[in-house]
Amino acid sequence: MIEKAAGARPRIMIVDDNPENLKLLKRMLLDCGWGVLAFPDGAMALKAAGRQPPDLVLLDVTMPGMDGYAVCRGLKANPRTRAVPVLFLSSLNAAEDKVIAFENGGEDFITKPFHFEEVKARVDAHLKIHAYRMELEAKNRALEDSYRELRELASMRDTLVHMVVHDMRNLLQTVIVVQQVVGRMDPDQFGREGPRVLQDAVGATFLLREMVSTVLDLSKMEAGAMVLQTKHCDLRDVARAALEPMRTLQEQGVLALDLPPEPLPAACDPPIVGRIILNLVSNAVKFTPALPGAIRVSLAAAGGGVRVAVRDQGPGIAPEYLDRIFEPYDQGPGPGAERHQSTGLGLAFAKMAVEAHGGRIGVESQVGGGSTFWFQLP
Repeated sequence: MIEKAAGARPRIMIVDDNPENLKLLKRMLLDCGWGVLAFPDGAMALKAAGRQPPDLVLLDVTMPGMDGYAVCRGLKANPRTRAVPVLFLSSLNAAEDKVIAFENGGEDFITKPFHFEEVKARVDAHLKIHAYRMELEAKNRALEDSYRELRELASMRDTLVHMVVHDMRNLLQTVIVVQQVVGRMDPDQFGREGPRVLQDAVGATFLLREMVSTVLDLSKMEAGAMVLQTKHCDLRDVARAALEPMRTLQEQGVLALDLPPEPLPAACDPPIVGRIILNLVSNAVKFTPALPGAIRVSLAAAGGGVRVAVRDQGPGIAPEYLDRIFEPYDQGPGPGAERHQSTGLGLAFAKMAVEAHGGRIGVESQVGGGSTFWFQLP
């Protein structure tokens, strides 16, 4: 089926081996404002309809070569023309002739000699029925597409729930283990190792809180209910505060923060931008070996704004996945995915939050060569 341009006038195909009938019908239909295609031969008409389907066919029954019944069967056998209504025009007027016409796929039967007012009325009625049918089919297809998308979304959200619960359980397990370790420590051992162990618990609890906040804020952003609390700030301070929960990684040399000596002024929502940075770094931590200098966060002035980049030494991202890396619920087939299952929410939140600030976000990556996630704010 061919989609019809809005406002285009209906195109009617006439097929009749009688030149006088063709000429008369063509003139009358043109006077009604319809487009007309006239053919004296059934085979020619069938080929033309296959190339560019009309909106309705007026078809003679008795023709040399391919008769009207054969033409109608051909139209109904072709998916492009199957829905086109066919009105037979014939001097045959026996009841069995009409039955045969309907059995071969015809929608109506007009007996010759015809009265044009009758032809016009029936053509007009069938064009309207055809238009309503096409509109209904288009709506049904749209409903089917929406239903399929909803099912896919529901499936992805179910997967997301399982993955979020899995990650939360791991973080809660870390807190429980720390509490158990602290409970078994004697006072001397706690004085030596307690602060480090407690820091692990604080870090896990902080990440757990961030995960819950990301889920809630992403839902707000998708609904357009997130309102930014923008103010002027030094982006260096925002980055330092954001990475405070990862101080242990900085002390171990795994995570490095490169800051320029001069202030980096920006108009932003500091807590939201801080979470963008934390999400990008957390994503790098998931896929990067804990080696010295494995992750580097750099801030710099760029293009009249400020640019933040998070570079890692992970496995990199396959090229076919780069276009959808920031899509929520899409974990993709990238290298390293077998080591860690990700909800994809952190990156999706980062994209929405950056764009809400009027900024840009992107990623540069090479399989086996690490990745650099970056965003720029005005």
